[in-house]
Amino acid sequence: MGAPLWAYMPILVGALIAMGHVGRWPDLERHAARRIAGWNGVFAAAVTCIAAALSLVVAATVAALGVGDLEGHSGVLLGAMTARNLIGWTGLCLIGARWLGAGLSWLPAIAAIFLFEWFGRDGSGGAFSWAFATAAPGVLMSWLVAAGMWVLGVAVLSVDPWRLRALTHRQGK
Repeated sequence: MGAPLWAYMPILVGALIAMGHVGRWPDLERHAARRIAGWNGVFAAAVTCIAAALSLVVAATVAALGVGDLEGHSGVLLGAMTARNLIGWTGLCLIGARWLGAGLSWLPAIAAIFLFEWFGRDGSGGAFSWAFATAAPGVLMSWLVAAGMWVLGVAVLSVDPWRLRALTHRQGK
């Protein structure tokens, strides 16, 4: 694989965030005073924003200390790329957590690595804009794709089996 570590390392953080959202909510909500499943999106947004901010701080610190290979990027640009990748990978992991379970939430992100590496490069060695993990930090389309993956992941996370069951009972089906 030709992509640097910072492009794919946020998968680990995204998978950990996704694993925190999938569990035995119906059992907990049966005994809870309030419904907590509605807070999944808020929790995902808060944890993702905190992790993205931490990635900016870590990248700036690495650049200031002069350690590590920045591949010609400043610490701020490297932090921006890492934050963008964290957002996109977290979205894919949230989708994986809902469809495959928490233990396999990383699987769609790993499949996307192979798509990005095999089909995400143009003839000159650069990355296509849809391959958000390897695109340059200034490419708007890569930010939109990463944000879209995150929004889709939160939406899929919000549609859980017990919420669907409650909606169908309300509609009389």
